Order: sequence, then C-alpha cells, then structure tokens
Amino acid sequence: MQKKVALLIVGITVGLTIGTMIILMIITKGKGEPEDRMPEPTVYNERHHEDAAQKDARAAWIEQMHAAAPGTDWRKLDLQTRMALAANRTALLQAGSTRSDSWDTLATGYLVGKWSETGSFNTAGRMRATEVDFENNNIYTFTQGGNLWKGDLSGDNWAVINDHFNIQSAHFLRKTDSLLIVATDAWATQSVYRTADEGISWEACTGFENMTEWGYIMDVEMLNDATHTIYALVLEWDYTDWGAITSLYRSTDLGASFDLVQSYREDTHGASNTFAIWAPRYGTPDLYLAGGDTMYVLTPADTIPAVVQAMPAATSGTRLFCGYQDADGTSLYVANSNYATGTQILASEDAGMTWEVRGTIPEGNFSKASFNCSQTEEGFMWFGGVDCYRSFNGGASFTKINEWWEYYGSESNKLHADIPYIFSFMDTIANEELLLISTDGGLYSSSNNGLSNANITMEGMRNAQYYDMYTYRLVPEVIYAGSQDQGFQRSNFHIDNQYYFDQLISGDYGHLVSSDGGDHLWMVYPGFVMLAEDASGPANLYFWDFPATNALWLPPIMEDPENPLVCWWGGGDHLYKISKIGGTITGVQQSFDFDTGLGGSAIAAIAYSPINTDYWYVLMSNGTFFSSTDRGVSWTKSVGFDGPDSHYFYGSSIIPSTTDLNKVYIGGSGYSNPPVYVSTDNGASFESMSEGLPSTLVYDMAILPGDSMLFAATEVAPYVYIPEAGSWFEMGGTDAPYQTYWAVEYVDTIHTVRFGTYGRGIWDFRLYEEPEPVVGINEVTNADFLVYPQPAHDVVMIRSEIYAPDVSIRIYAADGQLQQTVNSAAFNKNSPYSLDVSTLTPGVYFLEMKYGHQAFTRKIIVY
Repeated sequence: MQKKVALLIVGITVGLTIGTMIILMIITKGKGEPEDRMPEPTVYNERHHEDAAQKDARAAWIEQMHAAAPGTDWRKLDLQTRMALAANRTALLQAGSTRSDSWDTLATGYLVGKWSETGSFNTAGRMRATEVDFENNNIYTFTQGGNLWKGDLSGDNWAVINDHFNIQSAHFLRKTDSLLIVATDAWATQSVYRTADEGISWEACTGFENMTEWGYIMDVEMLNDATHTIYALVLEWDYTDWGAITSLYRSTDLGASFDLVQSYREDTHGASNTFAIWAPRYGTPDLYLAGGDTMYVLTPADTIPAVVQAMPAATSGTRLFCGYQDADGTSLYVANSNYATGTQILASEDAGMTWEVRGTIPEGNFSKASFNCSQTEEGFMWFGGVDCYRSFNGGASFTKINEWWEYYGSESNKLHADIPYIFSFMDTIANEELLLISTDGGLYSSSNNGLSNANITMEGMRNAQYYDMYTYRLVPEVIYAGSQDQGFQRSNFHIDNQYYFDQLISGDYGHLVSSDGGDHLWMVYPGFVMLAEDASGPANLYFWDFPATNALWLPPIMEDPENPLVCWWGGGDHLYKISKIGGTITGVQQSFDFDTGLGGSAIAAIAYSPINTDYWYVLMSNGTFFSSTDRGVSWTKSVGFDGPDSHYFYGSSIIPSTTDLNKVYIGGSGYSNPPVYVSTDNGASFESMSEGLPSTLVYDMAILPGDSMLFAATEVAPYVYIPEAGSWFEMGGTDAPYQTYWAVEYVDTIHTVRFGTYGRGIWDFRLYEEPEPVVGINEVTNADFLVYPQPAHDVVMIRSEIYAPDVSIRIYAADGQLQQTVNSAAFNKNSPYSLDVSTLTPGVYFLEMKYGHQAFTRKIIVY
C-alpha cells in the first residue's frame, strides 16, 4: 500500500554555497492511496517499538559480532585495552599536555592532522545515572556511551569530563564533597570507580574479585551517615558449594574497598532478581533489603541484615525497590516487574511489618533504576519501562506521563521512549524537590512531580549513538546519520562546525550507502530496507520489508555501482537485488546460497572493487569469504585464514584496494584471532595484518586513495594503518574520545576522515594540508581561552582550546570588586561555554578563569 505523508519543513543552511531551502518531506511505501502520518515535524516509524523481543534480538546480534573462543571474555579484553589507553591519556591531562588549535603528530610521525567534534549538538541519546550538586548549580549524568557529563541545572553548558575513561552502564552516581563515585551493572567487570578531580583520573575499588569472574552489581545505595557507608547488592558464584548467590557488600571508605556482609543462596532464598535494596538518602542510616519472600533491615547497630517480616514473594521477573521517610515513619514500595505480564506494586506503611498489594502497570521495567519515590510527598512515585508512569496515591493507580510517540514533534516537553533511570533529588538549600528522568532521547527535569517535564538536553548533549553516517559528496556540510533509537538524521545547519541534525524518521538505522554521492541513499532498519530519494532535499522515503530469512539484526547492504535506484541486501544466506521501479520497491532473491555447508552463517558485509566493479565480495558472519569476477553471477569460496582459531572471526568490513585489483582487506572480531586480514590473490587466501591492533572488534574500515593509509573504527578507539611501518597505531591523541567507533569514511573533498561513534556522535580528523607549524601534542603545556562577543550584552561566550573539567570563573569590576562567581564549570573544546552577564551594569570588567595552577584574565565590556 502506498503511503504519502507530509513531513517536516526544515531550513537547511549549507556552508556559503547554499541558502535556506524549505523542504516538504514525503514518504512513500508500496502501492495505494496517500495517508497522513503524524505527528510532525518528524515522521515516526509506526513499526518502531523497542519491546523485549527487539532488545533481545539486538543483544544477540551484538554478542554474535563479538565472536570469541569458548572461555574468552571479550568485555574483559576490551576493558583492559581501555584501561591502558586511559592511563596514557590521564598522564597527559595531569601534566597539562593539551594544545591549542594546532596540528597533531601521531603514529610516530606518519600521521598529521587535527581532531574536531562534529555533532550532533542537538539529538541526545540514552541517558543513565544522574546526580545533582545544588551548591554549585551542577548536574552530573552518565550516558549509554560510558561518558560522564556535567552541566548547569538549567541544561546549559554540557561538557563531558571523562572522554578518556569509558564507564559503561552506570546505574549509581553520587557526589560527596569533591569525590564522585559511580557503579555500573556491567557483567563480570570491575564496576565501582571514583574520581576526586572531576574525571581526569579514576580509581577502581577492591573487594569484588569474585564477582569479576562471574556476576554483576545489581543495586547500590549510600547511607546518610558520617562515613557515607555504601552497600552493593551483587550476583556472584559460590565456587565451594557451586551455585549462584546474592551477596551484600559494604564500603566504609567511600567506595575504595568493599567487604562481604552476607550471602544468600538462590536455591534457599530465591533468585537474585527477587532481591533489591533501598536506603533513605536524606533520612536515617538504615538499609532495607527485599529478598525472596522476606524483608530485612540493616541498622547501624547490626552486623548483618535482620529479618523484619515475611512479604509476598516475587516468583518471576525483576524486583525494584524505593521508599519514603519522614518524622512519622517509613513507607516501603516494591515493584515486581515482568516483561510479559506487567508490574505489580506492593506497599508497606510501617517499614515492612505489614504488606498489601496495590496497583499494576501494564509493562515491565527498563532497568533496576527505573523506579523511584518522592523525597517530600508520601505515596508519590515514578516507574519507567518503554513509557514512564506516575502515581500520587501510594501505587494504587498509575498514570502514563505521555505516549512514547508523542515525543515526536514535542521533544522539549514529552518524554522519549525507554526510561533507564529515575531519581528525585532534594535541594536542601532551597527546600525544593527536583525530579530527573533519563530516557533514550535525553534527560528531563520536573519541579512538579512529573506533571510537566522539560528536556534539558535539547542542545549541547553530544552523546548521539550512530551505527553509520554518509557525507553528501556534492556539499560535504550535509551529513546523513543512522542512529540507535533517534532515527535517520540529516544535518540541518552548523555554527562554527557544530552540526545540528533533524530526525527525518524514527527508529534504528544503519549501513548507509549510495552510488551517486548521496542523492539516492539506501539504508536498513531491523525489518526493512529504506531508500531516501533526493536525500539532501525533499528526501522521499520508500520501504521494502524483509522476507523471513536468517538475516542479521541490521543486515548489510551494498549500493549498485551503476544504478542509484538499486542496492544489494544481505538477506541471511542469499543476496537480494532491491530495486525502485516507479513508486514501488521490489526485492528479488539471487540463486547462490552462501550458507551451504556453513551451518547458519549470515551475510555480514558486501563490497565491490573501485578498480573493476565486476569484482564483488561477500563476507559471512563466521568469517567465510566469497569473491566474484562477474558481478555476483558466480562465486568462489576462500580457502581460509592463517593462524589458530581463525574460525572465531566474525567478518564485519570489506575494503578492496584502490590500486591493486587482487588486494582485499577485511576486518571483524579479533578476540581469539587477528582482527584484520589482507588477501593479495583476490580473496583466495588471507594472512593477518593486525600488528599494533589490540584484541578487539573492528566494525568498519576506510582507505585513502593510493592505499596510503587504512583507518579502522573499533570497539575501543580509532586506529590507522601505515603501510611503510607495517603497523596499526592508535590515533586519538588527546582530543578524540575513547569510545565505541562504529563507522568511518574518507571524504576526499575536505581531506577528512570522518568517524561515527556509538555514544559521542561524529568526529572528524582533518588531514594536514595547510602551511602551519606542526606541534606535537606534548609540546604545548597550556593554551588560551577566547571570550566573545566584545562588547557583550546579556551573554558572554567562552571557547576553550584545552580540556578543563573544573574551572572557577570570577568577574571583577574595574575597581577590583567581585561581581559574579561560577564554581566548577566544565569546558570542552569546540563547545562554547555560555556565561550569563545580564545582571551586570554597563561597564568594563575583568573575567578571571582558574584551572589547576593556571590562571587566565580577559577584559570584557558589557553594555
């Protein structure tokens, strides 16, 4: 059925060559009559809904890509690599070894260029744990990409403070004096870290050695006592009596070390998912533990949790826990959550002595941190799954805050789908409550218990999660991006190379390809192939639904080298020719079965040679390689790879040489074998080309003309291969984030290698081409701040050329009197800090900035 939908009118400003264009977005699918699709301005994909099955399918795909030999923990290998990279970067930052707007010399001198953050600056991704420092007017929040961000309570001046130290899946964040403590639910990895210098250096805790072999931290609470005692609820393994146990650990040194308090065997006390803990943040220093069919309490006088009373058992699903406390007593609320049957609320108004069943919620929770209670109003609580719910009657009934699809067109005040974290904070200075709700599309704040919500990450939260991007070759300022849960995007305009994007359709999109430079752009969603016709303009969208195959969650596609209206889809064990004919897209299965004798492998990458487009290549998910010299009419299977355990290679990228028709590079999982191989006989055989690469996953690769350099987007960092050196080199310098790099392309017209990350948006590495002095990253120990405009009226902008997560700002009048103070501001390069000077009377002032042992003073004029 054909569907035409009026979309978005957007203004696109591109460089100095294209003015503002008014665009009418039209969407077309199949055959039939036009049909309106609402809401505007973004088309939301009606089939996009991240239920449990969708999440499970994606998780299985992620595991499949990270193929490794039995007993090999790929997460631990990547963590070791990140730790090594972080240690080197931390040493540079502590020494003040940043540099101003100069060129980097990398790869032992073979690579010279300059990093810049491209964006998006206005499409936030998934948020995680949050914390508020009311005294200094700061919000701290973790994002799914593993980054800790710091901004004003109003949502201005977001800056990341740990680009060099990636911490995944944070579900607890607390600031005590100058110490930030974070805990994560990452599996079998060290999961509690501390920083005392606003993210420059990090310290790992001790005490969880057993859990790091098998298990994870499920829940964390900090008591309101003199030592800020921390309790962690942990799933781990009892290697003596051989069984899963739920253990409670305690730290009395602010998370530096943990000691075991008590363990509960699953076969006696219930499964670990029926355990949860809660402590009043601003009340008595007591810890409440719900486990199986029993409520426990641990008071300052106790050494182990004491039984309070029996409680209704949780037989399946996940148990979540929150509470309320005032001078009259303690109320406890437990959510027994199940994806299939929904969530049941249990309540006790006498600290766990008696319990009653309250209301239900028609869906399961998103995470253990998706349930929280008010600090000031008894019986007020919030619950998050795909949607977010509130209750003002002790859980007897719940109201959905908004439908997930209402977000589209109302991004500033309607919650995005998926709610990983909810927390209500008490501002003890103003005696007010602040509710923060983390979603897959940004962070929201509410001062009226969620009755209205404000998106405080509309601008400046640069945590986009991109699977792929494609630069429009005619006008490289136009960038297309396929994201996780934030749809297919296109850059709208940029200010000083800070790019702002429009979301053209909701959902998850990857594998963006085109044979005419981006006028016709093909991509995939988990369920269909999509064509954006005239992608830089009206962007008419057409769809073709996947048939039932064993295709990957995001299967690959390849543009046809000659016809922009055709692409080739990797449909599991067969290629499909996808063609747009008139207003319809059709798919035709090709005859060759790539999975014959492979036992369930799926097509993972497709490519053709730029030298001779008759030469085609297919790489399977199990690493098997096929080549064709007749555009896919017939295929030849590779004899295999060198080295041990090469059958654990998951192939994800094919890069044919630009100079040698017989040379092909392939990349993929490298945890039990090399991550990159090269063939010099058109894929008949391969040998390792992984010197300098860590044991990690290579998602994508790009090559320079003449094969002079090869670039890799990996799980841990960006890398470059230098043929003269015969080695790979990490190329992050001091600027690029240590992050999951999912995509890379070379944009010849701007001499730039463009990377797409899964958590920090798009980053550009511009290759050296100007007659400027080359400055090594260790040769300049300080840099400058740029303050503008001059004169200023209401706002002064400060652009920093150094990494500065903890800057104090003072404004003095000409007579030396202090006028204004900002404590603990955070500065990122390429992201100006906005300083409000609207309260200053017209005149001359001096702006002083102090960071560490450095001080900078600038004269400003306010009118």
